[in-house]
Amino acid sequence: MMDRLAAANCEPLSLRRYPNIESQRARFLTMGYNPFYIIPLLYIFDVVLSPQDRRRVEKLEMFDEYEEWDLFTTHYAITVAFHVKQSTDSAVRSMFDTVLHSLQRFCYA
Repeated sequence: MMDRLAAANCEPLSLRRYPNIESQRARFLTMGYNPFYIIPLLYIFDVVLSPQDRRRVEKLEMFDEYEEWDLFTTHYAITVAFHVKQSTDSAVRSMFDTVLHSLQRFCYA
């Protein structure tokens, strides 16, 4: 499966190092990021995209097997991580709070 993805020029390059959401979570915790949010591509595809957009993506036929699709979409994610000092200006903290509140609708935190 990885060979096929590599041949299609879409091999998940960090898959061996960070094979799943839990390893990504550990990565950001180790680096001291808090808070951080991870939105897997599969979640975006299943929940965020409209039915019309899902059909459009499905017509691209990038993957021959569902296993490849699952591997690809559970590995890739949109990740947002913050390093916010306690002394940060209240206006900046308010902005972060607004962003975080918006992200929580979509995320595994």
